[in-house]
Amino acid sequence: MKDIIGRIFPLGGQNLHNLQLYHKHSFSPISTTLIIGRPHSNKTAMLMQAAITEGATGRQVLFIAPTKITNLPLSVHGMFPPTPATMKNIQMLYATTLLELQGYLASLHLMPRGDLPSLIVIDDLQSYVPINYLDDISQILVNVARILSLIQEAAGYCQDAAARQSSVNSSQSSSNSGPVTNSGNPCGILMSWTNLNTDLLKADELKSFARDYCHNVWTVRQLNTQGSSTLSQKFEMEDTFEDASCNISFTVRKYSSMSQDIVLQKVVVEREGEHEETSAG
Repeated sequence: MKDIIGRIFPLGGQNLHNLQLYHKHSFSPISTTLIIGRPHSNKTAMLMQAAITEGATGRQVLFIAPTKITNLPLSVHGMFPPTPATMKNIQMLYATTLLELQGYLASLHLMPRGDLPSLIVIDDLQSYVPINYLDDISQILVNVARILSLIQEAAGYCQDAAARQSSVNSSQSSSNSGPVTNSGNPCGILMSWTNLNTDLLKADELKSFARDYCHNVWTVRQLNTQGSSTLSQKFEMEDTFEDASCNISFTVRKYSSMSQDIVLQKVVVEREGEHEETSAG
């Protein structure tokens, strides 16, 4: 599942292909994406849109958050809407402590294989990181690493269990109708981290560290543009690679107090000595 970002935005085939070329290598085979940003930067909305897109295909999603989401966040224009049938495929769990998060992830092996998620979403990952303000940054990063490894281990179990079940189904089908090609059912991880100015662990430090554990680490920020309307807020998110970077621009459009959405504006991939830009609707 290299195209987790494609669950959020309608990037199109060429943009998805370009991003997959720069899917980072990680010690974990589980495709892992982290979005870092300040409060109110629409991270939860992006995570929910990814969950809805995945659920719309009939696959199962596990969405874990530290607090209850009482209203669905903004949807992304051009992506799947949150229909009742789709929402049935999204299991919402609320873990207020690290112990609860660990318990939910550890219980996945008790689930029927058909109910195992193909996408695990963790909103506000920082809520589960033990931070003792007497600790130094290195100890905080050790805590982050432990949690990331725990989540990837859980996703790895889901992926392996789905692959075993798919192999059994393929063998049964093959015995009846000939060879069947099976690529398994990959599981992905999408997480957000809310960064505050008062945090000991700064966004740049976290991003640099998370690159060893995550295939993609995006930072999102709001653009302060002069003369911008309160009905239209502009944001951009960026991921950097060894010899390239990608910038995704999007706008939050507000039609009324009850009607607003996220609209993809532009995707820019810059390689060393090259510049490729794609505009969206």
